[in-house]
Amino acid sequence: MGFGAQLSTPNDGNLTTVTPDDLVSYGLIPEFVGRFANYVSLHSLSKSQLISILTEVQHNFVDQYKWLFDRDGVELAFDADSLDLIADRTLKTKTGARGLHSELERVLLPHMFDLLRYKKANILNVTINKTQVNTPMTLLQENL
Repeated sequence: MGFGAQLSTPNDGNLTTVTPDDLVSYGLIPEFVGRFANYVSLHSLSKSQLISILTEVQHNFVDQYKWLFDRDGVELAFDADSLDLIADRTLKTKTGARGLHSELERVLLPHMFDLLRYKKANILNVTINKTQVNTPMTLLQENL
């Protein structure tokens, strides 16, 4: 630890068999490590797994947001490219499945605040594409 510390990876970077000593060598204090009964290592999710979490699993994020938009009478849709880009952005930030929620919030937040104005302007469909993922803005701003 510290600025002059020698950097090394326990188990030669293979974290499938993590021991309490490995956690201590990463900087956790032994008293804290002693409170863990089990140690589990996880592998990163792939792009296809992230897209599956977005669209296929029960109570997936996309269906939840579609339901929220439907409450205000606006239909929400995503094209395949937008879902790929959301998964790519999540992979880049290395935030896993939790990062998907953050990305969706970032993309959909401008729309969620304007749903009632959309309905008044007779905008009843919102389709998220690559442009919307890269630069989220309300459809009312696009029409100006």
